[in-house]
Amino acid sequence: MKNVLVLKQKEPYEQTYHIAGPTHLGRSSSLEWRVADREMPDEFEDLEILIRIVRGTVSRNHAGILPSEDGHFYLIDLNSSNGTFLNKKPVHGRERLKVGDEVSIASTLDLIVMGIIPSDQNHHALFVGHEGGNLQGVRQDLYQLGKRLEERGFAGNINELFNEDANRKNVLGYLEQAAYLTTPESHFIFYYSGHGNHDGVQLGIDKISPDDLYSRLRNIRGKKAVILDNCRAGVFINDENKEKMPTNTLVLAGSSETKPAYEGPDFTIAGGEYMGKFTAALIKYLDENRGRLNLKDFEKKLNQNLSGSLISIYHKQEADVAGIGYTMLTAQSNNNRK
Repeated sequence: MKNVLVLKQKEPYEQTYHIAGPTHLGRSSSLEWRVADREMPDEFEDLEILIRIVRGTVSRNHAGILPSEDGHFYLIDLNSSNGTFLNKKPVHGRERLKVGDEVSIASTLDLIVMGIIPSDQNHHALFVGHEGGNLQGVRQDLYQLGKRLEERGFAGNINELFNEDANRKNVLGYLEQAAYLTTPESHFIFYYSGHGNHDGVQLGIDKISPDDLYSRLRNIRGKKAVILDNCRAGVFINDENKEKMPTNTLVLAGSSETKPAYEGPDFTIAGGEYMGKFTAALIKYLDENRGRLNLKDFEKKLNQNLSGSLISIYHKQEADVAGIGYTMLTAQSNNNRK
């Protein structure tokens, strides 16, 4: 299993970077050696990921971070003009990074090593809920689905925005930050419960369109799932917008492009509190299949004849699914439930 290096930048603004592969830190806009009059270190050819730092004293090809097979990370200087420093000492050769170390890129950027974590602890989710004045089940939707994801590898990494905090600026801002938190081994989930219309999801006077969401998801690494429990959620996967879906993405839409979504009291999961019926059905599916599963298989459940117990869940709600498979990790024991 790979490890993930966690770096935190404090100035000029706070930013966290999660690094798993050979990473280039520099002012260049591509992974190419840009400086003809300086010798290229052999390690530069191994770098696969670029974190671009657009600051004056940072070289185009400045520093690199290299993971090793034993799970450690090493800092190298790429013959930069203004130097790379570890705990205020110039870096020569490879320097192993440890928790608490301070990395300085020239005199421009300081990064603190916050931790080294296993890649299976680097799954992230953004939960967005907006009641819009008349919905009763949004709070329970976020809470109950969050409990299930905590059991499946997302504990500590679920960021929640609710009502006034669920605005366009905060949602898009977090999605942009998530690009730095994920690695190719990560799983990311965007979940929304609230109102929707033909333009996308409704956040009070704000909205998030399919273009808004997919353009941010495109930069998030790993596998991605979008779960939408709102009216007209199918607009995100209609003929026009399905073409805009990023790679490695699954979308579960709780209603078709033209139909409503429903909520109601749920006694099995929420003790009589209101919940979105699509969210309740998904939670029931997760609870009944606690092993490792492909979330795309939920589509088979949606496409079954809506008879028996399912009719009480969906009430003829027309859900839809598009995209690739999305593997949900095995849930913890029932005894670990909060």
